[in-house]
Amino acid sequence: MNLKQRVAFNVTITFALVIGASFISVYFLFASFRKEDFTDRLEKKAKSTARLLLEIQEIDQSLLYRIEKDAPYKMWKECIVIQNQKGEVIFSSLPVYDWLISSQIQERIVGVEESYLAFKTLEIVGLKVKDQEDHYIIYIAAEDKFGKIKLDFLKYVLLGTFVVSVLVISLSTSKLIKRLLSPLDKLQEEIDLISTKNLHQPILESGKKDEIDLLKASFNEMLGRIDEGYKTQANFTSHASHELRTPISRILFQLENLLIQSNHTPETIDYIKAIKRDAFQTSDLISSLLTLARIDRDDIEKSDKIRIDEAIFEAYDEISVNSPDFKFEFDIVSEDVEMELLGSKSLLLIAFSNLFRNAYLYSNDKKVIVNIGRKEETIVLTLKNESSNAEIHSPMDLLEPFVRGRHNSSVQGSGLGLGIVKRIVEYHNGKIDYRIENGSRHIIELIFPIF
Repeated sequence: MNLKQRVAFNVTITFALVIGASFISVYFLFASFRKEDFTDRLEKKAKSTARLLLEIQEIDQSLLYRIEKDAPYKMWKECIVIQNQKGEVIFSSLPVYDWLISSQIQERIVGVEESYLAFKTLEIVGLKVKDQEDHYIIYIAAEDKFGKIKLDFLKYVLLGTFVVSVLVISLSTSKLIKRLLSPLDKLQEEIDLISTKNLHQPILESGKKDEIDLLKASFNEMLGRIDEGYKTQANFTSHASHELRTPISRILFQLENLLIQSNHTPETIDYIKAIKRDAFQTSDLISSLLTLARIDRDDIEKSDKIRIDEAIFEAYDEISVNSPDFKFEFDIVSEDVEMELLGSKSLLLIAFSNLFRNAYLYSNDKKVIVNIGRKEETIVLTLKNESSNAEIHSPMDLLEPFVRGRHNSSVQGSGLGLGIVKRIVEYHNGKIDYRIENGSRHIIELIFPIF
């Protein structure tokens, strides 16, 4: 969940909690109001009925029964029962009323002037009234059918309003947050385009002096410091290249002159050749480090159209000059292979040369098999050779700089060859895979996208 989604989610949850609590409060307040209103109506009806019976001499039980029966405004399932002090029923609006004067209900009336009881769907009110001669208990029960219908209607209205409101606030908040944070998306796109080639180009500020502009200003200051550091590193690499290569070239030249002279003992010649090998290894190490530095600085153009088969044969010719016993097999395993790549020919020659040199140095038969094929929109270059020299548990580890096999100390090398190959392949937006089959067959796959 990204920042925009988290903000929209938190706002939606907060809104849902607030409006939900408000709607629940409204519902229970209305429910309480309905109960109080209906109880008040029951009390008024009970008192008015008792007044007719007890205070007006002309109205007896039978007449009151007819009045109640024919009343135009009766509550739903209304029932009124009046008892005297002796517990005798002196009036009932329904012929069956035993349930209304049950012991459970009477217990609630004892000791109080008024009592309320909910019984199934009915609501019951009991009252004690007095006249000059006696006191009476009035029971009245009815169902607030229309009040409950209104309460249910309110419940569904509030629930529907809650759902719709949450959906609306969720969608609107998501769009609003997306619009407000769109400068961050644009900033991210601009940052993604930054490389070592354009560190000097700052990100343009909008001039609004808001948080986004402050972030851009801080980022531009950081870019300036990084650019200065890269320039310092580039200058050091350039100077180190000249200062290190020149004395080593002189050493190699002087060693060649010493070997030409014929007045050396065999031990001296072996010693000079050992120094020469070490000097070549140092020169190769410097070249490898400088190549890695150039790739990391991204200052190599990738605009060459390169035929990959020609680059492979050119790299083989370079290796075979110093290693005439190097054997090479080449095969095209797909009919519609695209042979052209867009990249740097010099870097690809370095990569292929390093692969061939490793195959020659570490293989049992000084032989490498190269196959070219096509898989979807990629060119797949596969190199195979037989070797039992290196004890390797994780072949992909050998693609990291300065990593070598356990038993390769007898072969001179810096451990940078395959690391450089990996960097060059990734520099061309490709992938590299290294695996070992049957314990001795080493297989390296290079996968390049077709431009």
